Amino acid sequence: MMLKNNDAPIVSVKDLTVRFVNGDSEVRAVNGVSFDLSRGEVMTVIGESGSGKSVMLKTLLGLLPRHARSGGSITVDGVDIQALDQDAMSALRGRKISMIFQEPSTAFDPVYTIGEQIVETILRHEDKGRQAAMERARELLDLVSIPSAARRLKNFPHELSGGMRQRAMIALALACRPSVLLADEPTTALDATVQIQLLLLLRQLQRDLGMALIFVTHDMGVAAEISDRVAVMYAGRLVETGTAEEVMLAPGHPYTSGLLASTVHAGMRGKPLRTIAGSPPDLRALPPGCAFAPRCPRAIASCREGVPAQIQVAPGHDAACIRVGELDTMQARG
Repeated sequence: MMLKNNDAPIVSVKDLTVRFVNGDSEVRAVNGVSFDLSRGEVMTVIGESGSGKSVMLKTLLGLLPRHARSGGSITVDGVDIQALDQDAMSALRGRKISMIFQEPSTAFDPVYTIGEQIVETILRHEDKGRQAAMERARELLDLVSIPSAARRLKNFPHELSGGMRQRAMIALALACRPSVLLADEPTTALDATVQIQLLLLLRQLQRDLGMALIFVTHDMGVAAEISDRVAVMYAGRLVETGTAEEVMLAPGHPYTSGLLASTVHAGMRGKPLRTIAGSPPDLRALPPGCAFAPRCPRAIASCREGVPAQIQVAPGHDAACIRVGELDTMQARG
């Protein structure tokens, strides 16, 4: 689902930068990210660990630590969130924009029951009494397919399995019917069966509730399963964006091609696993030009002369690689 010209985006990010400053050291975690997200759209952000995905989500939610410095602009449903003070941001967080964290066992407070934590969120943002909030919490656990929901409300987080805790985290994130849901690798620590169940559940809830969803992962298979649009992130920059089908079937950036080639899938038994050579760059000292150039099998001297701009691969599909058109021509001749 691409953004229509007559629809205002629910999320608009322009030239977002995030730096972590500690004495003389500066980590440039996000470096000029821009995108628009439509109402009801699912965008998956994919990339290796350390590419800036989680930092970007925390910036959208206003959860950066004090030593972080951010620039650019972020609007959520027309509200400039970087202009909000802590109280205003706290009022927005959970009601307008909410997040499913990667590890629910650390996101939940261990000394309060699941029900108490969901009820607290509802009471904070909605004009409800405690009894009505508890009933809403039970309905939420039913919504995410947790059996014996009324009994589970009385459980502490450690009393639930990993899959159940993640479902409870989804219920908590949905407590106040947010317009935008952020999901930070919510299925990483789960086994394959539970993972696919949660992916299908998230996709169904997103459709039923009409939410926009930004889903962060490092798994191309997960991205293919849930996405309308895919954004590939490397060294704090979006290096390729497009519909899930276009990016998966006709990648325009060498990094995306490398991610796809290194993905494990059916039929690979007995075959060597392909990998991307080298390691992600040190964000304290990014290389000149294209940050992927030191690992790229297609790199030429000019790749190191300047940060590449986005080039259109196809309508609605862009890649930040100076060789996009050249490589297409070479492949056509071959």
